[in-house]
Amino acid sequence: MQRAGVTARCGYALVVLHRSVEEPGRPARLGIIASRKVGGSVQRNRAKRLIREWFRHLTLPVGVEVVVVATASIQDVSAASVAQELTAALERARAKTKRPSKLTNASPPQR
Repeated sequence: MQRAGVTARCGYALVVLHRSVEEPGRPARLGIIASRKVGGSVQRNRAKRLIREWFRHLTLPVGVEVVVVATASIQDVSAASVAQELTAALERARAKTKRPSKLTNASPPQR
């Protein structure tokens, strides 16, 4: 997923944005990764709740998949702060998808 998608970091997580090719009509989906580096089960579950709540309020196009990898810095922050940072990271990832890649602009080799 990380290799196929576009990534953007924020203070609390890594956001990976990917467009589903297999099922383009599927509603937007969220995947959350919160390893034990984030903290104990209480901290990990709180981080996942904050991320799910942020995602619930988003309006995303059909066929988009978002993966959020939480970091340890998400432990003691407010829901508003997490939402603001994740939204900014998602916008940066969207901007990267709109940029043409270097491969598409490459000219053919001269012979």
